[in-house]
Amino acid sequence: MCTIVRYSFLYLSRFIREAFFDGIILDRKSLRTLNGRNWLDDTIVDFFLRYYCQLAERKRGGEKSFFPFSSIFHQKLLVNGSLKDRPVSLSSFNIHEVEEFAPTQMWKLKYIFVPICDRLHWWLFAYEVQTGYLYVLCSLGLQSHDVARSMKRYFMQVRQDQRWPEEIPQISEPIYPNVARQTNSHDCGVFVIEYARRITEGVHIGPDLVNGAAVQKRRPHLRKVIKSIAY
Repeated sequence: MCTIVRYSFLYLSRFIREAFFDGIILDRKSLRTLNGRNWLDDTIVDFFLRYYCQLAERKRGGEKSFFPFSSIFHQKLLVNGSLKDRPVSLSSFNIHEVEEFAPTQMWKLKYIFVPICDRLHWWLFAYEVQTGYLYVLCSLGLQSHDVARSMKRYFMQVRQDQRWPEEIPQISEPIYPNVARQTNSHDCGVFVIEYARRITEGVHIGPDLVNGAAVQKRRPHLRKVIKSIAY
């Protein structure tokens, strides 16, 4: 019976699954969000943040310098109420729900990425561990102070729990750098992916981090990346 169930699942997965990469399954619904003016869903954003962090690791000879939290992390930590709401309320701080998400010895990393979405807009936290700078990157220039305070509080808790070395700088107040902005209503997720990609390539966070016009033309390239590496 177990063998029959197993092969039945594999048979069905041929029709359900489009692409698979490092534990992330991209189905047709997720892939369609790369088309036209759709908002990217959390699976696509998680996929590319993980991909670019791993690509940077390979280029550095296996040195693990970047870590992306999945979208599930902020949902468990911050969401108050139903995920079906628009926008989602991000007013909770459920620290005990996310204990297993933190990488061990986080202080050894260079950057930590936390993608955030309230179901209407994506933005990205980029925590530069070795300087203590906590950047909030938003393609609309919004300043989500409550969420930023919660994210700082989270990293302070991890610092305490993991007993970071004293020489690691204290975490800064949230920094809202001047970065390129979207000029449409649907590319916020693409900007989050591009912010992370450019940071992993060593580009300084500031006005030159990304080219806004170029970002808004990146969807075909993202589809090609999935086709080339996913299986």
